[in-house]
Amino acid sequence: MKIIVCPSGFKESLSSSDVAEKIRQGLLSSGLKADIKTIPISDGGRGTVDSFLKAKKGEKIFCSVRNPLGGRIKAAYGIFNNEKLAVIEMAAASGLELIPKERRNPMKTTTFGAGEMIKDALKRNCKKIIIGAGDSATVDGATGMAQAIGYRFLDKTGRQLPGRGENLVRIEKIDCSKIDKRIKDCEFIVATDVKNVLLGEKGASRVFAPQKGATPQMVEKLEKGLSNLNVLIKKRFKIDISKIRGSGAAGGFAGGCVAFLNAKIKSGAEIILENLKLEKRIENCDFVITGEGKIDRQTLSGKAVFRVLKIAEKYKKPVICLGGDVSEVAGKNRRESVVFFSVVNRAMPLSEAIEHGSELVFETSKNVGKILGWLKKA
Repeated sequence: MKIIVCPSGFKESLSSSDVAEKIRQGLLSSGLKADIKTIPISDGGRGTVDSFLKAKKGEKIFCSVRNPLGGRIKAAYGIFNNEKLAVIEMAAASGLELIPKERRNPMKTTTFGAGEMIKDALKRNCKKIIIGAGDSATVDGATGMAQAIGYRFLDKTGRQLPGRGENLVRIEKIDCSKIDKRIKDCEFIVATDVKNVLLGEKGASRVFAPQKGATPQMVEKLEKGLSNLNVLIKKRFKIDISKIRGSGAAGGFAGGCVAFLNAKIKSGAEIILENLKLEKRIENCDFVITGEGKIDRQTLSGKAVFRVLKIAEKYKKPVICLGGDVSEVAGKNRRESVVFFSVVNRAMPLSEAIEHGSELVFETSKNVGKILGWLKKA
């Protein structure tokens, strides 16, 4: 039996690589005899770099950057010298999981550290940079990132403003005179499968800011701030990023990258699964195991796990899909040859499930292994 294990990450609990390894360990501990290949996947959030390093010959680079609140941390990204390519997760520097819950506040957080990672990659002569936009702690429209590469955001007195959510509404002018000249010689791609635009009811502030610690009052201030930034971008760059699908990803980071880096927004899942050659691997396997922390309508609207299900469906391969919460899809959206399993084996608070994610995935996978062993004998 050939099994492909290709999960996404379990948010704030396990990376995609950790999930894949725990599934593998659980299957083997059941006594199952199988050829198991682990291929962690992502759609632009945490796990993007590991997915690329699994598929291509490259190395992990560590650099000192600012975290979302300005403290210094070490962040890693992938570099592939043969292609002069860097793959960056903006969440490695600007991610939600880097901040304790009691300190989460998108008015105060910044993507400056993500910009520092970009500068480090440019110093290493990278000519193409893929930036995974997901799992961020920020709603700064990428102004922090832009500041790190030389842009200046000025208030009405000409004073430079730090790139933070609270300052978006105060920006009067974008100064491009000191930007890093290497930006123009580099191709930038933002990888995300978030479809949300920058503004409005389905925009960066109203949909994502509450997840990052924003109160209703903060949400409205951030909405006004992003609207102000969009007006200034239209004036300076002659583009309306608010109309671009996906521009609201990571608190407007994706839209800001379009303006400040001349980046293109592309499907993170497509980019990653193509590089992993996952379709070929699934075609030649007997069974697929995938999953992510919460499997819901958003999962089934085009995220990486959904694309795995579609490939498996194409080649008529049976799938087990694991998640912390599968209640929204278990009784609906039924798909042929797909079984949904929750790894949460009893009633528990979300915080407990996140803390014990490793054991829960292992134990569920052990039970899955027993089922597969029985099927193999049947």
